[in-house]
Amino acid sequence: MKIYSRDYCSLTMKEKDEWNILREREVIHKIGDGDLAIRKSLYREYPVAVRHYLSLFPNNHLDIVDLRNTEYLSNNVELFYSLINSPSKMNVIF
Repeated sequence: MKIYSRDYCSLTMKEKDEWNILREREVIHKIGDGDLAIRKSLYREYPVAVRHYLSLFPNNHLDIVDLRNTEYLSNNVELFYSLINSPSKMNVIF
């Protein structure tokens, strides 16, 4: 069972290119011969598919950026609540 219709276990070339560009921008300073780099995370700027791809469960990942949209989530919770409390659903036997 998946939350999303897309399979986030693989990325498109465009998404990979954007991710590589952002990873290069993350490097603030290189120490020594470039073996050690100090980075500033740009995780929230990664494409959505990359954030899902990096997750332990890519096809069931709840994206941190999406979770900040409280108005959208509240509306969905209210719709779900009204759906499960509607009289037509009360006749279902568990």
